[in-house]
Amino acid sequence: MDIDDPAIPSNKSIPDIALIIDSSGSMESDIIRGDEGPYDLLLRAQYSLFNWLEKTGKGYQMNFAIVNFSGDTFFSGWKPYEEFDEVKKELFKFQNGGTVLDPEKVKKLYTERKDNFLAILTTDGGLANPEEAAEELERLVQYGNDLAVIYIKHFAFNYDEDKKFMDRMSKCAQVHTITDPRDLIEIEIDYAKKYWGKIE
Repeated sequence: MDIDDPAIPSNKSIPDIALIIDSSGSMESDIIRGDEGPYDLLLRAQYSLFNWLEKTGKGYQMNFAIVNFSGDTFFSGWKPYEEFDEVKKELFKFQNGGTVLDPEKVKKLYTERKDNFLAILTTDGGLANPEEAAEELERLVQYGNDLAVIYIKHFAFNYDEDKKFMDRMSKCAQVHTITDPRDLIEIEIDYAKKYWGKIE
């Protein structure tokens, strides 16, 4: 999977990272079902990314944030590495509800952070508010940040609506469409290599 070389912001040599994660019912999780679902694989991908950042020594110099969306949208706030455990807690709030991304929480990502960052949005689509969400994600990029969108294609949803959203996102972000959630780890590690370097 090809990932474009990032334009590393000139005002900070190590960009921060924000994860925007879909914890709606269609993502499924063993937290609810007792077996493995896309959300469990998403968690593994995030922890693989975190582990990479720690092994390269870059994580200690970064700030982290998580936006967890479903029926509600939770924002961890930006935290330094020393408070990273507080950020991680947002990953385990699997909501199992609808799919609404609150644009105000996306706005907080770029208004509460002075340094530029990479945001990675992972979703299986079916957004109830695609227009509002797209507008705020576009503003996030306009503020000088980078955005990647990983779309886990869900065959139960209206693909035409998802495609419209992803086409719009492709104008401001790098979009990856996958059908196997196991591909998440490879994609996120590729981003780690591009943005934060290889493990020595």
